[in-house]
Amino acid sequence: MKEPVKPTVKLAEIPPREPRFTPEQERIYARLSVHDPFNMLSEQHKANLIQLMTHGLGYRPIQLS
Repeated sequence: MKEPVKPTVKLAEIPPREPRFTPEQERIYARLSVHDPFNMLSEQHKANLIQLMTHGLGYRPIQLS
């Protein structure tokens, strides 16, 4: 029996992103990452989704450079 493959990146090892999100936005980011196993969403797309989810329709996109 082969051992199951373990994930290579633990959440604690993911480097911090700039600009820093609020704690609420960090939780949303973690949830988005869990539901995006193949990393189909870009960091920019995730940042825009988080901004939309926390600030509603009157939001300005976060620019990640």
